[in-house]
Amino acid sequence: MPSLAQVPFPLISPSITSILGTTFVVYEKYEFIKQIGHGAYGVVCSAVDKTTGQKVAIKKVIALLETFFSTF
Repeated sequence: MPSLAQVPFPLISPSITSILGTTFVVYEKYEFIKQIGHGAYGVVCSAVDKTTGQKVAIKKVIALLETFFSTF
């Protein structure tokens, strides 16, 4: 099985997107559509894979200790 570094992605450059104050860093092959949920552990957005047209969900998990210490 090839490692992630060996998998050829047509659009491999990272893209930075901010949605409602949460920064997502993902491959350019994904185009964000909208936020579909949020909770104690993170934010979920819908996106589309531009190479296949498949809809996907991308979740950004917030570090629990980071959240805990930001309240003080």
